[in-house]
Amino acid sequence: MKPWALDYLACPETGSPLVLRDAVCEEGEILSGTLVNSAGRAYIVRRGVPQLGLAHQSGAEARTVAAFGEQWGAFETCRGFMASRELFFSFFPTLTADEFRGKTALEAGCGNGRWLPRMAQFGARHVIGLDYSESVSQSWHQTRVLPNVTVVQGSILRPPLARNAFDLVVSMGVIHHLDDPLLGMTRLGELLVPSYGKIAVWVYAREGNELYLALVAPLRKLCPRLPAPLLLLLSRGLAVPVWLHAHTLGRWLGIRRDGSFRLPMAGYFDLLRRLSFRDVVNIVHDQLTPQLARYYRRHEVEALFAGAGLTLVACETPRGNSYSAAGVRRRADSSIPNVA
Repeated sequence: MKPWALDYLACPETGSPLVLRDAVCEEGEILSGTLVNSAGRAYIVRRGVPQLGLAHQSGAEARTVAAFGEQWGAFETCRGFMASRELFFSFFPTLTADEFRGKTALEAGCGNGRWLPRMAQFGARHVIGLDYSESVSQSWHQTRVLPNVTVVQGSILRPPLARNAFDLVVSMGVIHHLDDPLLGMTRLGELLVPSYGKIAVWVYAREGNELYLALVAPLRKLCPRLPAPLLLLLSRGLAVPVWLHAHTLGRWLGIRRDGSFRLPMAGYFDLLRRLSFRDVVNIVHDQLTPQLARYYRRHEVEALFAGAGLTLVACETPRGNSYSAAGVRRRADSSIPNVA
């Protein structure tokens, strides 16, 4: 944890500031210590990461968090195309690198930290990665040498962060896995600076995934209960036909010359062709792992932002089977138009 992170941390129960005691520091990093709120409630800093998570809200949430922690530990995604600027902005066409420059940014659900160095590279003043799973240890190792990046363990539903503190919040593929997505969006919105603070999220779409959902729904009921080695073996087996389709029919018949899609999920398979087979195994594993997963229609994305008190300013459909949406937190007297 970097010393400047104290300005952004808050007790997840009370929202009050935290005071650091008994700190052990090394080369500008707080490796261990105790964080205490005004009522004396204590949280520890362990191996450079503040441990600010509370009890899980449900068994499904606990299993989903644990599964993603195991997944990020099994797969390397922090190099090459999987951690590239190009891929980041393919998920977030509603953002630009200039929006990070000089700003305070939060990645809500940072996993193993693959996007945190990228945000720092865009010129953000401070970047905080928040995740509930044990993958925070990987995130910390990925970013400990970066002076403007720190990692925190905690829940999006009860974020251990100060309100009104962030210029930009980014969340990729996380909101649809929350036990209560609306509460999560509301809590993230409260972290934004009023008037101009911006949030960008990427979520699964129901449109464009109808055939896929019909095939995967039965597996989703079974796979989260499988032992980790068996689930990994199944993911490798299923990745073979996915890989073959992407490089055969998906290549030959997927996209017309005018850029329109001929086959279902053609835009998605166009992306898969750029990945290694191991990356495809990771993606298949990602789809089979979580017990909690929602697929949104456009009007549901709009309702999610409105319900969280956010003004939706952009909503796009990368590759035709997901939504990349951005909104702002505004004061009651501001006049920011909704997206058409």
